[in-house]
Amino acid sequence: DRIVGSFNRMGTGLCSIRPKSGAPPLTRQQAAAFCQAWGAVAPDGVEAAAWSEAGTAARVRSGGAATDPVVDVYGCDPGYLSCNGVRLAQGRGLSVQDAEGRQPVVLLGDNVRRKLFGEGSGLGEWVSCPAGRFRVIGVLERQGAMFGTHLDNAMLIPLDGVPGECSVLFRIPSWGQAA
Repeated sequence: DRIVGSFNRMGTGLCSIRPKSGAPPLTRQQAAAFCQAWGAVAPDGVEAAAWSEAGTAARVRSGGAATDPVVDVYGCDPGYLSCNGVRLAQGRGLSVQDAEGRQPVVLLGDNVRRKLFGEGSGLGEWVSCPAGRFRVIGVLERQGAMFGTHLDNAMLIPLDGVPGECSVLFRIPSWGQAA
């Protein structure tokens, strides 16, 4: 049931591009160029998003509260939420302006929000972790785990704020539909 639930939340037609083992990493610029080129030639409804995992076991702090070191930090472009089938419970998602201006903003997973702010939303508050200091602009809807990724224990920041290699995630809605 949990695996079926993960597939249902994501929908159909979702795939990802990652470098093959031993191949050079996919850079941020390559991922962005792919997404831009894909968007220019893709049929309506096809989405592409770039993302990168900044690190795991990050301790996130706000005021006197701190998480256990089990928070995953992901860098994402503005298309990541819709492409990955992730919804917001509160606030707003990452914008093009956030990404291009390298704004210090963050989306928090629900468990992270609860640990730092209790029943409060945390919107407008500042949090810090090894990747930097960020203002909370949104809180993700409770997700549960999907294929080893637990976004309830994650924070999403603009992609340019994250060092390292990237992956490209894209959704082709016509995949999985009957012909």
